[in-house]
Amino acid sequence: MVEGVEVRRVKLSDLRMVYSIHRNAFPKPARARYYEDLMKDKSSPFLVAVDDAGEVLGFISTRTEPVLRAGYHTNSMKIAAFAAQVGKDSEVSNDEIKQRLIEEIQNVFNIGGYEVIYAEVRKSSTPSIEVLKNAGFSCKVRGKYRDGESKVVCTFSEVPFDEMKDKTIKIERMRYNHLNRVMMLHNNNLKAQKDYFYFSKFMRNSGGVFLVATDSRGRVAGYLAARRQHKNSDDDESPRTLLNFISMAVDDDYRGQGIAKRLVSQLLQEARDSDVEVIKGHVRESNVGARTLYQKMKFKEIPEGQYKDTGEIKYRLHYRIRYPPILPIIKPYFKPVGLFSLGFIFGRQTR
Repeated sequence: MVEGVEVRRVKLSDLRMVYSIHRNAFPKPARARYYEDLMKDKSSPFLVAVDDAGEVLGFISTRTEPVLRAGYHTNSMKIAAFAAQVGKDSEVSNDEIKQRLIEEIQNVFNIGGYEVIYAEVRKSSTPSIEVLKNAGFSCKVRGKYRDGESKVVCTFSEVPFDEMKDKTIKIERMRYNHLNRVMMLHNNNLKAQKDYFYFSKFMRNSGGVFLVATDSRGRVAGYLAARRQHKNSDDDESPRTLLNFISMAVDDDYRGQGIAKRLVSQLLQEARDSDVEVIKGHVRESNVGARTLYQKMKFKEIPEGQYKDTGEIKYRLHYRIRYPPILPIIKPYFKPVGLFSLGFIFGRQTR
């Protein structure tokens, strides 16, 4: 940790200094709006290192590149650019700032959703290459730039699951930096393919339950998503007391540890602690493992048509947390019943 330096997501107000650092660090100027475009892509980290006064000392920008290998959907994270520029009197060096930025990118990488991080660096950029090597990157000369200078490609891959010593799993709230991994788990385990922005909408759903199971390095081993909705989907005035259980998936490497059960248990607990009345969802006939778990946890399973893509039975899941309050239901009848009662009593007294 570099004292007095904070690493955070880039802000629009940072870009003036980002361009200034770029001009001093690289032989070619950045094209117009280059960093603005990278900033708009929320699926890939773009970070700055700032001092206590909020001055930008360095930055690292990345791009997400989709990868499909043997039916396995994942991404590569390409470091588009990273550089630092500190003052002569600074207590930290440019290399220390770049090292801190690389460490933060590796923290994002550890969460999952990426197969590899890689950077293409000019052979003459010795300090940057050394920073990458010190961070565990493997660097090799591969090809040349258009001007003839050798291109060094540095790559960083994840630690294999079997080599992990601490495999402790904890359940926590889903955050935006989990979403690439969540998307990958969903697309590799469920029929309907979704993109990053589908999952990012979850985070804006007030009252929903969005959970991840993470290991000791922060990697997402599984997730669960349940969106809060109106009780009557056709009536925006109805109470938002319904949880729509959208999806859940667990990575193959982490199965057999009861992660799915812990995720569903946490969903039920959070529903009980709120005003949710019912949890609903759907499950495919072929998803025997999930269906068995839901049945054990007292979800009701009701046949409800077929899935169009496979023709298999669609089962509706139903779990009653609590019944709605009785007062709002009977209140409309208070006045007529009360008037009738008063009329009945008054009529008897006047006889």
